Amino acid sequence: MAEVSCDSDVHVRRSSQKGDLNWKGKRFFVSEIFGGQRLGLRPSLDRFFEVVYGPLQIGWFDTYRCQFMQSEPRHLRMERLCK
Repeated sequence: MAEVSCDSDVHVRRSSQKGDLNWKGKRFFVSEIFGGQRLGLRPSLDRFFEVVYGPLQIGWFDTYRCQFMQSEPRHLRMERLCK
């Protein structure tokens, strides 16, 4: 499969064959579908990063909990709606 490119503000990480990513020495699970692929972490608000596969947003990463989430965190959703 061809490599997917990302914007310059994205931190690129290659996932393990099982679909895990490393963040500051800790592993978190994204999906087996992305095993061995390059995924991007784009800084968002507060402690969150958008997880992207090329131009596709596939979820969110919470740096405090070291946890992947498929849906936008409530904290970010509320902040976006209040603007």
